[in-house]
Amino acid sequence: MSEQNPYAPPSAEVRDVAPAGNPAETLIPEGRSVDAGRGFGWFVDAWQLFKQQPMMWWLVIVITFGVMMVASMIPVVNIVVGIAFPLVSAGIASCATSQRLKGSFEVGQIFDGFREQTGQLLLIGVIYIGAIFAVGAILAIVVGTSGLFGAIFGGRASIAAMAGTGIGLGLLFFVVIMLLATSVIFAPYLVFEHKMSATQAMQASVKGSFKNVLAGLVGMLSYIVLAIAATIPIGLGWLILLPVLMLTVYVAYRDIFIETSNA
Repeated sequence: MSEQNPYAPPSAEVRDVAPAGNPAETLIPEGRSVDAGRGFGWFVDAWQLFKQQPMMWWLVIVITFGVMMVASMIPVVNIVVGIAFPLVSAGIASCATSQRLKGSFEVGQIFDGFREQTGQLLLIGVIYIGAIFAVGAILAIVVGTSGLFGAIFGGRASIAAMAGTGIGLGLLFFVVIMLLATSVIFAPYLVFEHKMSATQAMQASVKGSFKNVLAGLVGMLSYIVLAIAATIPIGLGWLILLPVLMLTVYVAYRDIFIETSNA
């Protein structure tokens, strides 16, 4: 009988085994529908994230708003501020993901959007702001044309028609702006964390938003109630609500676009 060498390497195939309970995540490219009650649940989950590292998130708020305020006062640079919001969202995602996985994050991660996927993130802002300006220009032309005809032809009927047209166009403008908002609310996270192109992410954001209209409405109502409550104590409640609100969109993105299971 041959003796086995205790120092010999193992002859059996060795494979890495995922730790028990380690969550495996799968991207849902077009999002999924969640219960309407999750609209309030997003705030609850965001609060759970915030209260683990409140000082760090307050520091993130101060840095973010400080940089934006300074940049907005610099000529030419202030124009860029309007299209740079996806970079901020990406930084928030970087911080929140690190905290979720490691329990903490570095404040400098708020600038990760300026280091990764920067071009596609900026493209989201360019498309969004450009679309708003285009819609506004069209609205101004239509209103101006109606006013010109009213001035030429006069009469109460034309004035009434102008008023009706103005109200109708105002409502249309609001609807278009809301549609544009759905295209950018989740797009920065999809670009930054999943390397989607700007256009793919914006399309996915729209689809995910429309699948969760009820949850979105509950979220909006929850925000209104929380905003009123935060304002009552001399506005001090906003020290909590502002960072929580910032994290709520990140939580909603994960709820709609990420499937998590234990490996």
